[in-house]
Amino acid sequence: MKLEATTKEECEETVNEEEDLTEDEFIRKWVQEGTHLASGSHGAVILHADGKRILKVPKAMSDPERYSENRASAHIMYMKHEVEMYKFIEGLPGVLPVLNSEKRTKCIEMPYMRQGTIAAYLKRVGKATKKQVSQWIVAIGETLIRLHEKGVAFNDLHTGNILLDDDLVPYICDLGLAEFLGSEESPGDVERTEVADLVEITYKLVTGAHERMEIYEDESLESIFLGPVLLEAIDGYHATMESFIAAVKVWLEENPDAQNA
Repeated sequence: MKLEATTKEECEETVNEEEDLTEDEFIRKWVQEGTHLASGSHGAVILHADGKRILKVPKAMSDPERYSENRASAHIMYMKHEVEMYKFIEGLPGVLPVLNSEKRTKCIEMPYMRQGTIAAYLKRVGKATKKQVSQWIVAIGETLIRLHEKGVAFNDLHTGNILLDDDLVPYICDLGLAEFLGSEESPGDVERTEVADLVEITYKLVTGAHERMEIYEDESLESIFLGPVLLEAIDGYHATMESFIAAVKVWLEENPDAQNA
């Protein structure tokens, strides 16, 4: 990732200033001095004043006057779960890296990705190239395979949870709904579920259905994903993540012009 500060060494000076703070003090300082970027059902994302790092905090801690004690407790429990999931898969390629994780129990510090999510990127630029979409689908699929091999179901795959670095390489983020495979909370057939989600993302990107924007100059890419893989995933649910990725790679080999599209 071509980011100005993505490692502990590069952030060392700022981190040293924060070492003497309790975690609650650390969160309050970040919220007070930083910029609110986004909020979800349980968490909020705050950009640090240095413009290089973000902190995901329990939503109630980003605006404590707005939430009851019970709601705040629920937000904190949710965030603690996400922190533990990140610690479990720490360093997994394709998942947005976490900074200083050993110091955190209810907040998540990560590098700031200036390109934003795939959803935000498409809103900004209006269309993605065939090469970008093909590379995104392969990279996201391979990351999901690594998560599954680690025993984790992501459970929340959509373009708003996939961040892009400066080279437009995708990174999965937001493990709030992630669960260990085989747990009562995780779906019985997570691979089938996440293949279907990946196909849905692909369909939206390919057909321009995302936010009703025209993503492509033409519809020539539709046949890659709306062929046997899509039919398998929707009709028979026989597709696997491996077969989905393989189909994309075969198409890229057979259509070298798409690499430069």
